[in-house]
Amino acid sequence: MMLIQCRLVSQVHIHSTAGGAAVDRISPWARRVVQESGNPLFDSVYWNPPASEAYQWRHERPVLGSDEGLKIYEAHVGMSSSEPRIASYLEFARNVLPMIADLGYNGIQLMGIMEHAYYASFGYQVTSFYAISSRLGTPEELKELIDTAHSLGMLVLLDVVHSHASKNVLDGLNMFDGTDYCYFHGGERGSHPVWDSRLFNYNHWETLRFLLSNLRWYVEEYHFDGFRYAAAAAAALLYPNYYLHEMCAVRERERERDTTIY
Repeated sequence: MMLIQCRLVSQVHIHSTAGGAAVDRISPWARRVVQESGNPLFDSVYWNPPASEAYQWRHERPVLGSDEGLKIYEAHVGMSSSEPRIASYLEFARNVLPMIADLGYNGIQLMGIMEHAYYASFGYQVTSFYAISSRLGTPEELKELIDTAHSLGMLVLLDVVHSHASKNVLDGLNMFDGTDYCYFHGGERGSHPVWDSRLFNYNHWETLRFLLSNLRWYVEEYHFDGFRYAAAAAAALLYPNYYLHEMCAVRERERERDTTIY
């Protein structure tokens, strides 16, 4: 039996039926991806820490009273530092969560958690859906953040982007099997001209399986309590024929309104 070491870099080698070319890709189900020093591309890393290093959950999920409303604080972990740098999961847990709880919030919504190569996208151009942002720390450290929030009586919601994904090929889902329609709509319909990203095809069973399993993964592995879908994602989920130019026209007329689904 071969023992696979934790943090071992790996890729998937695919012989594509589209042209017969062999390509190396990051697994769509990768649980951990990182940028090695000097390399702008992400590499998949096998993550399975030994029991002595794996996080041990200490707190149950909080249960809100029947007459208690949910008061949600929206936050971005990386942007939470007062210094000009990217903050970490542990810094957020120790420095920011207590302040949010003291303000009377019983829920927190975290943005930019799923791994994304383009940091300036605020996490809205995801490259690896099952991996958390490695800029902010390790999976065990995110678990500690969520466990700390639960100890303070706060539910934790994950900001989900399931309508579109990054166009990156070498470290994203795009062209995974050599075609442009593996998870997305093919051709022009599969491109989002404003976000410069790929649009998921909900008519594909494997796409639905991938996205629904993704939600379950974050509930079971990280103990997230729920999800938040932003305006663009909500429109794509509820109104598949709601084309982008129509949505933009409505947003221009009703700029101060926002569409959010929990």
